Amino acid sequence: MIPPRVTDNGNRSRDSNVIIKGKTRNDVATAKRKIDVLVASLRARMTATHFYGVALNRGDILENFQVFKEILSAELPSIDESLFQVDSSLHATFGACVLMDDLERNKAATILQSCREFLADVETPFKVNVRGLEIMNDDPSAVRVLYAIIDSPDLQLFSDRCLQRFIESGFVRDAQREHVKLHMTLMNNRYKEVYSPDTSTKAVTKTFDAREILKRWGNFDFGSVQCKEIVLCVIGSSRETKGSFYKISSTLKCE
Repeated sequence: MIPPRVTDNGNRSRDSNVIIKGKTRNDVATAKRKIDVLVASLRARMTATHFYGVALNRGDILENFQVFKEILSAELPSIDESLFQVDSSLHATFGACVLMDDLERNKAATILQSCREFLADVETPFKVNVRGLEIMNDDPSAVRVLYAIIDSPDLQLFSDRCLQRFIESGFVRDAQREHVKLHMTLMNNRYKEVYSPDTSTKAVTKTFDAREILKRWGNFDFGSVQCKEIVLCVIGSSRETKGSFYKISSTLKCE
């Protein structure tokens, strides 16, 4: 841990910048590289703090998602309602970042704005069609995430370009991907909070059986919506303010 800097009058400085000093330019450069490696190693172990993508919580998609939940609750009463995504939080994620401080958050916002150049050869607003169900793993009887399939060639092209721009920034944990898997999460076992009755400690959430859901509603049509902006959002913020979308850090208009 780097201790806070002490000013001439004995107070601790709030300045988060680290000043590297050395006898030669090479010494400073070597120290900088070592710090960069340490930061990258730390970032790889941290939970993502922000995601960038598009909101899908309106119009036909929102209405049909509510219908989808009502149908499942009525015909499969054993389904736990807490597994469903919050209506106001429906979205498609391009990628996730670990942003450690205001400097990195501001830089990520700048990177998002720089992606405007990728809009030149795609049609906007983006038309996003959502239809069909898939799961993240191979066993439909033990599912962690159930999602809807997104069809939007222009958004796919744009999101792939954005992903590479953010990977270049060094803020992305998973830097091995070349393409974005566009999808809209419907149900997730992580949404179900299970606590031990003795310790009040959050326990591991069990998977759920999606075989009947896939069999009967595998081609469910959620409709389409036009997306006019790309957003950088704080992960987890939607569940802190129920009924609202995620807290938005930056927005790229693409009308």
